[in-house]
Amino acid sequence: MGQGGVDRDYIKTLILDIKTAVE
Repeated sequence: MGQGGVDRDYIKTLILDIKTAVE
């Protein structure tokens, strides 16, 4: 149960990081 939430949070942070790096 907690693993899925952490995975989603981690992916969300990665996407935001990539978005910032691209811009």
